[in-house]
Order: sequence, then structure tokens, then C-alpha cells
Amino acid sequence: MFSQGDSLGRCPGGMLVLVALLMVGVGGGAYAQNSDQPTPTDLARAEKLREDTRRMIELARDRVFPALVNVQVISVSYWGGKERKSTSVGSGTIISPQGHILTNYHVASDGHKFKCTLADKQEVSAELVGEDPLTDLAVLKLDLSELKDPQAPLVAAEFGDSDELEVGDYVMAMGSPWALSRSVTLGIVSNTERVFASASGGPGDMEIEQGQRTGLFTRWIQHDAAIYHGSSGGPLVNLEGQIVGINEMGGSSGFGLAIPSNLAETVAATLIEHGEVSRSWIGVSFRPIEKTGLEHGVLVNSVVKDGPA
Repeated sequence: MFSQGDSLGRCPGGMLVLVALLMVGVGGGAYAQNSDQPTPTDLARAEKLREDTRRMIELARDRVFPALVNVQVISVSYWGGKERKSTSVGSGTIISPQGHILTNYHVASDGHKFKCTLADKQEVSAELVGEDPLTDLAVLKLDLSELKDPQAPLVAAEFGDSDELEVGDYVMAMGSPWALSRSVTLGIVSNTERVFASASGGPGDMEIEQGQRTGLFTRWIQHDAAIYHGSSGGPLVNLEGQIVGINEMGGSSGFGLAIPSNLAETVAATLIEHGEVSRSWIGVSFRPIEKTGLEHGVLVNSVVKDGPA
């Protein structure tokens, strides 16, 4: 059996499980060449592997599940002289004992009020602390006075090091799909530095909501754990029970994207302290020098009129 301190997230461990299962005949191919029936020892080994894998996932899940929240966003608009309210849903994770919740900007944007459902079914109001559209991250803060026991400590999830992820590592996407109760999907990391190219060939961004572009500063974690509507903003978790990403978008097609935890943790800390992320600019855009015949330096693509440059 595995303890929480074991290194659980690497692909080689998972491969050992799969290889061992194939050797005892679960796949049917290798074993069928030697015998018609697995021996009691083979069956016992397969059962132990199944139980160990199940226990490994349970341990990781239970380190984050208590900090997983469903975020209900109430927006207000005005049309024809009347106030109109609309509701949307997303997911988030408690990241501090003070009640800070990390989610997506596109979940919290345009929110007038926020209601969060905690793991124990308590519904607690929250306020917006800060948001950063360029990384699609936002931080909310729970109103701790609304808790049944305001003095009781909140369970906060722990950040892991997203730079340690490797292609093939097992990860879990957690959230509240379709505003339903908490769920987990399991997958593997497909790419640790997914980028989208711009028209000039350099790193680009993408539009995830009408008028909202993001991704210029993000090297996405691509994975195949399913992310459904309502699970955006939920954590991507390694098998050590640590947040290694914030799920951005996906579906059941096997193509999901998450914001790396190292970026998300830094942005969240800045939002908590300052309420925004300030960035400088010089008013110049560049393009790669590949296929230009140049070997050194950078190629200036455009300069903003009357800009800093």
C-alpha cells in the first residue's frame, strides 16, 4: 500500500502496473500462450495491484476534495429599463486558511455576487479579490462569518511543482460539472508546454469567451482527463494530491488544457496582495528569426505609434 509521502505520479509506476497486469493475463495476450487459466498466485497479484492503484488515487483525491468548491456567479445586466439577473457556474479550490479561492477569470468575470458551495454542503458568500484576464485567473474570498463554525479551520489544497510534470504522468481533473456534485476524471499528461502559434509564427493567444483573449503568458498543460461544463476553474491534481494546474477548457474528446500551477500560484499571490497583476510593455512586437536568414538578435515586427519604444 502507498502512503501520502510516496512518489505516486510518475508514468513508470503506472507502466509497471499495466505490465504486471498483462503478465498475469488481464490483457489475455501474453498469458494465453502459457496456460488456459491464471493461477491463484496470479489472481492474488492482480487483485493487489488493483487495490494499490485504487488506494493511490483515493489518497490523492482526499487531499484536495475537501478544498474543492462549486462557484455560482450571479451577474446583473440592464435591458429595456429593467434589471436582469443571470447565473453561471464554475469550480474553484480553497488555497488558503483565510478562505481564498482560485478559479478562472472567465468563471468570475462580470460577477455581481458569488455563492460558493463547500465540500460539506455549506453555501457561503464570497467577494472578488482580484482577476487577471491575460492568464484567465481570478481569486475570490469566502465570507468566513457565514460558516456554521467561523473558528473552524478551513482545509486548503497544496500547490505542487508543475515543472516536474512529464508526459505520461497520471493526473486528475476535479470540479463540479453542470453544477452537480464534485467529480473526478483520470487521465495522463499529453504535453507539458502546449503553445498556440500566432500569425507571425511566435507564441499566440486564444479567445475562450466572446471578446476575452488569454494564453499569451501561458505554456499550457495538455491532458486527456475529461473537463465538462462547470468544471472550469477546478484543479488538475497529481497522484500526490497536489495542485499542478488550473483547468481551463476541454471536454470528453481527450483534449484538455490547464494553467500550470507555478504560474497560477504566482498570479494568485499577486492578486491576493495587490488585487491585480501589473505588467510593463514597450510597444513593440517581435517575430522569430527562423527562416529569415538571420542568426542572431530579434526581428522587430511592428512598433506602436507614440508608444514607449
